[in-house]
Amino acid sequence: MKTTLKLITIAITLTLFTSIAWCKPSLDLLNVDSKLKQQVLTMLSGIEKFPSEQEWKKLPKDGIEVLKVIVLDEKQWPSRRTRAILALSYFKSDDIKNFLISILSIEDQIAPMLKRKAVRALAKTYGEKSVSSIAVLLKEKDYFIREAVVNSLVLIGSNQAFSILKAHATIEKEAKLKLTIENAVKKSGK
Repeated sequence: MKTTLKLITIAITLTLFTSIAWCKPSLDLLNVDSKLKQQVLTMLSGIEKFPSEQEWKKLPKDGIEVLKVIVLDEKQWPSRRTRAILALSYFKSDDIKNFLISILSIEDQIAPMLKRKAVRALAKTYGEKSVSSIAVLLKEKDYFIREAVVNSLVLIGSNQAFSILKAHATIEKEAKLKLTIENAVKKSGK
């Protein structure tokens, strides 16, 4: 009986471990052409230059999937992960928008950097349509994430964005960020 119980416990543990391991996105597990994976990694390296929007748009549809997995793959260099977010912002679609929004709730070692890049990409690419999604991050403890949200809302410049900024200015504890908001509101005349 004890042996059977131990075997069942081991089996359950192995099942849980392998299930969890398979849930983590990994470029190694992505079933696409290895040349395409290497092409995208090279484009993200930034050694010569960062590719233009036109160069990114030449990628086949599988290239977009490669970019998404790179963003989520914790084994990838942080610079590649953040550049992949920028590259994805060139592909305007609901799928990409939803993916970028999902990054706002990611939690890993470089999450703050990924969140800042996703906030900027959403604001730049989707403008007014991204206001409610990015404004939620004004509650973040990380100053730099809040700063990215404030700057993005100023960039969007809509009445909704400025209403959110005005309300946030009343509770923002960081003097520099509060001053940034107040100056932006004053300058906009909204």
